[in-house]
Order: sequence, then C-alpha cells, then structure tokens
Amino acid sequence: MRGVVLTLLGLSSCTLTTFDQVKCTNNFACQGAFGLGSVCEDDGFCNDSVEFSRCSQTVPSGVIGTGRSFDDPLIVGSLFARSTGQLLEESSRLAVVQASAAGGLDERPIILVQCDYGPREDDELTRDEAVVQAIRYLDDVLGVRVIVGPASSSAVTAAWDEMRDRNMMLISPSATSPAITDLDGVTASDEQPGRLWRTAPSDTVQGAVIAGDVLGQGITGLGLVHSDEPYGNGIRDVVLQKVEDVDVTVLSYTAPALLPDLLLDLSEDDSIQGIVIAAARISDVVAAVDSASTIDALRTRTLFFPDVGASSEVLEAIVSQGIEESVRGTRPVVPGGRVYQSFEASFAAEYGGRSPREDTFSAYSYDAMWLALYGSAWAHFQGSSDNAIDVARGLRHVSEGEPLDIRTLNWARVHEVFAEGQSINVQGASGDLDFDPITEETTGTIEVWTVHSEGGEPVLVQEYVVQP
Repeated sequence: MRGVVLTLLGLSSCTLTTFDQVKCTNNFACQGAFGLGSVCEDDGFCNDSVEFSRCSQTVPSGVIGTGRSFDDPLIVGSLFARSTGQLLEESSRLAVVQASAAGGLDERPIILVQCDYGPREDDELTRDEAVVQAIRYLDDVLGVRVIVGPASSSAVTAAWDEMRDRNMMLISPSATSPAITDLDGVTASDEQPGRLWRTAPSDTVQGAVIAGDVLGQGITGLGLVHSDEPYGNGIRDVVLQKVEDVDVTVLSYTAPALLPDLLLDLSEDDSIQGIVIAAARISDVVAAVDSASTIDALRTRTLFFPDVGASSEVLEAIVSQGIEESVRGTRPVVPGGRVYQSFEASFAAEYGGRSPREDTFSAYSYDAMWLALYGSAWAHFQGSSDNAIDVARGLRHVSEGEPLDIRTLNWARVHEVFAEGQSINVQGASGDLDFDPITEETTGTIEVWTVHSEGGEPVLVQEYVVQP
C-alpha cells in the first residue's frame, strides 16, 4: 500500500521508530494509533505519516501528520481550485464547522480535508493531474468516501474517471453540463443509487433560457463561441436544439488565445446580431470581454453570457471596458428566503463579516456539504458510512418526508429521523432540493441579468426569471 501511494503521488512521509510500530490490517488501525495520514505497510505494521501539500488544510486544523488521533471519525473531503473557488470552499467548510459544533455525527467527530486543484507554485501538476492525485490521497491514505466538488464540469469528469472503480462518491455544487447526468452509467434506484450528484441544475435548463432570451431579443443570426469541453459543449447543444429557426454560426476553441480571432471573424458577418460566449473558465470569459471591447462592430451586437459571466471578475471587466450596454446573461437565481438568510448570517459570523453573494454557487456548495453529511448520517444508522453506496442511498431520502430546513438546529432531528429509517424533505440555502428518483438531479430557477455601472462599479440587474 505505502509504496504504491508514494510512487503515484510523490508524497512526503515521516518514519515512525521501531518502538512505535503497531501491527495492522488497514489504515484505520494506524490512524487510531498515530493519527491521520498514518498507513498500514505491506509488512503488516503501521508506518509513515503520508502528507500531500494540496490536501493540507483541515477542519479541525492541523490533524494530518501531527499524531492527533480521533475516536471513529467521519472524514469527508472537499476539492476546489482555491484560486477561483474560495467562496465555494469556505461555504462547504462552514457546514462541517456547524455540524461539528452541534455534536458531530452521533457523537463521532467530523474531519474535513480540503484539497486544492488550482495552480500552485510548489508543484507543476495540471488541473486534471491534481484532481486525480487528490482523489487517490483521500481514498488510499485517508479512506474518504464522499467529496464535495469539483466546481467545473470538466474537473468533475476527470474526477469521476478516477473515482469510478473506487469506494467513493462526489457531490458537485456547480458542475452544470448535461453530460454529467449519465456519466456514472447507472440506472438509479434505491438498490443501486448513483455516486455522482450535484446540487446545481443541469444546463438543459439554463441553455433553454439562453435560447429563449436570444429569440426574445429578435435575433435571427447568432454566433456561438464555446470552449471544447463538457460545459461549453453542453450549452452549445441545448441552445442549438432550442433555436432551430435561427441561423447559427458555431465556433469552438481549445485554447483561449484563439478567442480574439474567432470574435473578429463573427464581427465581420453582418448577418450575426448576437453572440453566445460559453466558456468554462473565468479567465477565458474575461479575455473574451477584453477582446470584444476592441472590436467596434461588436459594440452593436448583443453578447450573451451563461453563469460564468456573472462572476465578479467578468462583471468588473465588462464595466471597465465600457461594454455593459451590449451584455446579457443567465445564471441560477441567487437564493433568498429564511434558509439562505441563515446561511448568509452564519457565513458572515464565521468569516469576519464577508458575504457569500459574490459567487452564485456558494449556497449550492453549503448545501452540498450538508447533503454529504446527511448521506453519511443515513449510512451510519442504516448501513455503513464506510460504504459510498450507503452514503449515496441516503441522498435518496432527502426529497420526500418530514419537511426540514438545512440549518444547524435541525441536525439532531436528522439523526432521529434517519435512525428510524424514515425520510426527510429538505429545503436548502440554494432552494428546494427535490432530486428526481430516476435521474437523481434537481432543478432550479434561472434569472436573466444585465449589468450597469454605478460609480464605476458593476451592478448586476435581474431582468426576469424563468421557473423550471
């Protein structure tokens, strides 16, 4: 085991002395004796605290490689690009902080291991390589069974390719590509639940709203530029299906350096009145905005952006380049109501008065981690929290039954209901979490937005909403 892990991951370790050695059959025995990160060697003895710098942040802090041991902990993971997904990571972390403060899982301590797949200076891993190595570490070394994240559809695809044959499941708060619906290849049932979930609605909903807004603006000639990966391809497919009577020019790209030329080509076609720009990366959308601002012909065209365009970085670029009058966009509606207010207040209390509103998917990430804990609670009482299938089965018991808001105060009631083998119907910070029993997908309201400038600062304005 140890040799395989260290070879695959290139991880650091600290050897225990011979006086410390304890016989073992698995890593859990070693973790109980020497703390998280300790592994069971092929010779049947505990040795080494295996650490991975990309998964070094934990709740509680400092639990890996320090010798701290815990009595039968529930260990969960999160997987985000910290450089662009800080609010998502913090929102998911908040759920663990709250559940731990409320007594853990049936008095079992809860430990969160936060992994980062974004660019870093301490290694040269690509995004997908970082995703894969984080999953191997969480499973092979720590025995994590449920992960919240990744954020993007392409990163989820990379994660699932590695997780498919492992005893693990994931819940993404923001991967919206329609391709993810069937990615796990399972016809979901209570007997065989899927292990790939998400709290955000599929882009089959958002793509249809984009198409409806295009038609509502009277556009008869459309350009569609998309990144050649699951998110961009998914938006493309849905929009094309919904605008059959519109003449559409489709251009895909594999590198952001191609975007300026693609936009220039579209600007030279007088029949094109609007352009949908479906790019998965925030940096790509900012580059598209910067490029479009230099092409005079595009200032008279309407630019349509899906949810990535609503990020603060893109909105700032739109205003600074002075093209706000040309822009329209869509995104899942920013939640409101009592549960969201509870989340927002708790977030501010935990993070020095900051707001989670800058990222639409913050509430979805908060809900995703609570659902990971709910699934683990079901498995704890009705099966085994060390079995990802049991955890996934628990998520099939949160959409029908006793109504419960996702709030810290209701965590004890979740224990009681699940211990009796009954179901609950949860209302999350992101809204209703009614998962379809066949697709195991939820849906949600989409808003159409524009952006204005007030004192040089971007202000996103909701034009209208579309119910599912």
